Amino acid sequence: MLRRQALQFPFVTGEVCIPSSNQAGNRHMCSAIRKICERVRAFFAKPSRRYASAFLLGIPLFAFLYSLIPHGFYQSNIKIESVYTDQAQQILNNLCSSISSELPEGSTANATGGKVYTQHVGAWSIEVPAGLKCERLRLLDDERFAFTVTVQLSKTPKCPAAITDFCFDIVDVPFAVEIEPLAVKSPLTESREFVPPNGVRKLPDEFSHAVDVRVGRLPLHFRDRAMVDALEVLLFGDKSVDEYRALILDANFEKELSQFISASSGFTSDAPWNCLRMLYFSVVTISTLGYGDIVPLTLAARLLVTAEVIFGIIFAGLFVNASWNEADAKRRNDVLRRTEQAGPESSERVG
Repeated sequence: MLRRQALQFPFVTGEVCIPSSNQAGNRHMCSAIRKICERVRAFFAKPSRRYASAFLLGIPLFAFLYSLIPHGFYQSNIKIESVYTDQAQQILNNLCSSISSELPEGSTANATGGKVYTQHVGAWSIEVPAGLKCERLRLLDDERFAFTVTVQLSKTPKCPAAITDFCFDIVDVPFAVEIEPLAVKSPLTESREFVPPNGVRKLPDEFSHAVDVRVGRLPLHFRDRAMVDALEVLLFGDKSVDEYRALILDANFEKELSQFISASSGFTSDAPWNCLRMLYFSVVTISTLGYGDIVPLTLAARLLVTAEVIFGIIFAGLFVNASWNEADAKRRNDVLRRTEQAGPESSERVG
């Protein structure tokens, strides 16, 4: 059995328990705990170490408080961070997935080990998702997304091996797509009876977003405009039936897009890995470096930054002062000890 000695901190008393006489195992455990407490107490016996520990603990504490403030900080160079570019690429992949999910399922092929759908358009065919490529994600001034969808078409049947001059098996057709602002949307449950080509109705948490689609520059050897129009209807719906080209996005992806728009504007609270970003900002602030890449915007953020600067200056000064006093005391003790070891003759010569 273990019973308490005193309601005090271990590093103050050094004693946390007393072993009972009939339990030898507890005696060893208490002895180990007592040694640990004595070492902790010895470590914090010097004021400089206490001030340094408080200084270091203030860094993650203020970083945590910074991360709780919504839209409290602005970062000017956020668009060139690798985390931002990775998120943009992930959004592009999700946009391609949203487009390919609306295509009717054709014949399946397992040549690559994955699930591939082949959709035929005239004499050409598309492999989904391998045949769709989304790139060049851009955020326009009015909060509209713009990106490029490149569709790779394969001709069926393929060109004969003997004909190579004017026969092409693969053609890339680019589409420039602009999504209207996310606030302009229509829930599928309240909009017109919009049914995708595959005939499967969407869940209520998905929304129809109007898109503006323009055909990019076609290859010189490919001028089948009717086939391009059919491909546009296949990917984005029939404008004559639905009154606008549409792209279906679910609510979770919309939230990710909204956060991406906010992060693109410089608000760090909606950017990925914001806790690590605030930890970096806390280090820069408490050390009074002040790079200026992240700045506080709200009153609460500015008050916290001011408090951390004052906190850092005070404890840094206390640490320097305590370190100097400890070094001076050690020097005096060394001189006194050498004097005592030299004996009275040394003292008379010094006198």
